[in-house]
Amino acid sequence: MECFFGLLVFGVIAILVNCIGLGVGPSSRSRLFQQLVRRFGGFYQRGGVFRRPSVRFRYGSALVTIQAASRHGVGRTTQAIIPWPDATLDVLLEPRAGPSPSSRPRLPEVASGDPAFDLKYVVSGAHEGDVKRLLSNGVRWQVNRLHQLLGGTSLRVSIRNARLVIEKAGRMRRWEELEQFVQLALEFHDQAILTRDEGIEFLADNEAQLVEEPICRICGEPIVGDMVFCRRCRTPHHLDCWEYNGSCSTYGCRETRYAVPTIAQPLDPSDTPNGDT
Repeated sequence: MECFFGLLVFGVIAILVNCIGLGVGPSSRSRLFQQLVRRFGGFYQRGGVFRRPSVRFRYGSALVTIQAASRHGVGRTTQAIIPWPDATLDVLLEPRAGPSPSSRPRLPEVASGDPAFDLKYVVSGAHEGDVKRLLSNGVRWQVNRLHQLLGGTSLRVSIRNARLVIEKAGRMRRWEELEQFVQLALEFHDQAILTRDEGIEFLADNEAQLVEEPICRICGEPIVGDMVFCRRCRTPHHLDCWEYNGSCSTYGCRETRYAVPTIAQPLDPSDTPNGDT
């Protein structure tokens, strides 16, 4: 009898945990995640006693995971996990005013050079130069957009062990909220990946710069020539693709103005004064 009662209690607990993971009603996490599959493809994995509900889909060559999670002191969260090409990079970003600081040992703090951003967020990393390069204008802008989602709830962004993890606190009850979180996470990834291309550096007008064939997000092809970039978020495009689209392709940006980067040509020895080398 006691054994039967124990099994019954365990069964009730399992059902409750499963319901918490899946949610109930028309706006449940289960149905929202299934909408993600219809929107991005991939497949949905139901949650259970020892498994988090999740969606996995392809984004370019990367397998993206969107999953339900929880964190002590924060409660329910949603995570976007995307492979990162550099296994040596170790970065953690969190708002300074947060309900629960990271429990892992804090690495040295790195300033981005933007006083307003540095006042709002704490960024720590093992290699200062790599972290500074990561914190481009586009990346900082995406961090602010992620933080503002759901009324400014807790945010944590980390790159460690070849994984980019973006975690946002708060239960996303509406499809629009979950879709926007996923879009912003993918756009953060895109902006962060751009910082790995040392030849890409958007400078002020009339200053030469080297550009190394970034990918146009409208057609998906490398940008070999006729490149423009968004004046707001600095995302590169083909000129024809920009004119066809009418605005920036970054979700939510809606910028209609573009800038044309100056392409630095290889130095010809004959161009030096007196032909000296």
